[in-house]
Amino acid sequence: MTTNLSHFVTAVALLHPDRPALTELHPLETRIARQLSYSELDVALDRVAAAAARAGLASGDRVGIALGNSIDFLLWTYGLARAGVVSVIMNPRLRSDDFSYVLAQSGAVGIVADDIAAPTLLLVPEATEMGLKVAARGASIAGFEDAETFLSRGKTVPHFAVQADSPAFIHYTSGSTGRPKGVITTHQGIADHYRDLQPLILSMHNKPVVNLVCSPLFHTSGTQNALISFVAMGGMIIMPSFDAATVLRAIADHEVTTATLVATMLLAMLAERDLRASLNLSSLQSIMSGSAPTGAAVLDEVAREFGAPVYQIYGSTEGGWVFCHVPGRPYTLESCGRPTPNMECRLIDEDGEESDEGELWIRNRGWSTGYVAQPDETAKKFRGDWYLSGDIMRRDENGYYFFRGRTDDMFVCGGENIYPAEVERVLLQHPQVRNVCVAPIAHATKVAVPSAMVERHDESLDEAALKAFALANAPAYAHPRIVRFVDALPVAVTGKVDRKAVRATMQAEAEAAMQGGEQGRRSNEHASA
Repeated sequence: MTTNLSHFVTAVALLHPDRPALTELHPLETRIARQLSYSELDVALDRVAAAAARAGLASGDRVGIALGNSIDFLLWTYGLARAGVVSVIMNPRLRSDDFSYVLAQSGAVGIVADDIAAPTLLLVPEATEMGLKVAARGASIAGFEDAETFLSRGKTVPHFAVQADSPAFIHYTSGSTGRPKGVITTHQGIADHYRDLQPLILSMHNKPVVNLVCSPLFHTSGTQNALISFVAMGGMIIMPSFDAATVLRAIADHEVTTATLVATMLLAMLAERDLRASLNLSSLQSIMSGSAPTGAAVLDEVAREFGAPVYQIYGSTEGGWVFCHVPGRPYTLESCGRPTPNMECRLIDEDGEESDEGELWIRNRGWSTGYVAQPDETAKKFRGDWYLSGDIMRRDENGYYFFRGRTDDMFVCGGENIYPAEVERVLLQHPQVRNVCVAPIAHATKVAVPSAMVERHDESLDEAALKAFALANAPAYAHPRIVRFVDALPVAVTGKVDRKAVRATMQAEAEAAMQGGEQGRRSNEHASA
């Protein structure tokens, strides 16, 4: 059975037309800014699809989406999907060169943006020269058509016959070369996957699901969180961004039953002891924790303090929701769970043999077909029906999987993937930087944070100035927390920079700094910023 993803909404609208589907909150408040029932959402998706068709968009065409957390984000992504148009989903805070690369590489023929993305997009010819440019979320962007005007021209909802490999979304995720990769996910693969997950999702609740989302919707988990709500026939509470106190108040005010939260969020919420004591959080029936390995001690405290079970989850843009803990079965929070329904997993060791420890290979029902315009990378990571995750896992005698690390240099910082090459590319733009090697150092709550060993042209460049440069030119999570200046980077016998030696040196320096009085306190403050 082939399914257009947007028709999950139609199915619920037939059964529960007046049930709240999407609720958007004001920034840093729990007041409702906008709300749509399932019947209203279904009509709104029809409106987007009809307007897309009237604008000349055909099935398979690609449109860039650069929107912050909002109902509009889901209206456009799922409304375009209803017409067979593929959303190219981007972080609205990308740098101009990344916007340029993604829009060109994806073959996007239009873009929908808001005030968050506008200042940068207006510097990008690949965006400003497009024929179809829509300003959503009430934004006024020079050269862009107002969304309401665009939508008012729609007449007839187009018929889109979904095929087994019809793409629904393209999510751009960082690649090992430092350039983003466009991961193609399909209507049928996603639909099959979430039908398989429906019993698991429903087993975590004994009342209608109210799913709170405060992580960026442009992450794959954002579109997945919407589907969690749709297949459970529940509602989704959308917060513009994370704020610990506001999340706690929203759980109480909107009787939230589930939320997906990474370690840094959970720690911030645990710190709000007085506020938590004043609120009724008893509606909460499950807490999902993912994106980065989270210490079992933290998760145990979360379960105890919030009175709700915590389920570790593991997934990927290319593989979907791969592992989860199952209600009613004993499990350890040190594990990321067991395979979800109809998810096949292998661990392949260094000799290419199946083992209980090795690289995780994943096979599901057609979730992804590969990467946009990168046949070599697709061939490398997709072998027949199997996706090679690059993650090293261990499997115990009970079938539970434990994350060990990566096969490449990528590391996770507070739920965000960081590739050293990306940070190095930014730092090398500083005129006083001659050469640089970025390496992760261990961190108590973020798993790892970047550090940098730098060759500089002269001593006029100091640590504070280089950090400020990184913060101004890259996402905050990617800036190096510790910088060490050297006359020359260590070199391996191959003539390349010895990354292992850099990492060992920077880790030792970080540990020494943490124990070294004022310098240690200063480093700790920077590392937890």
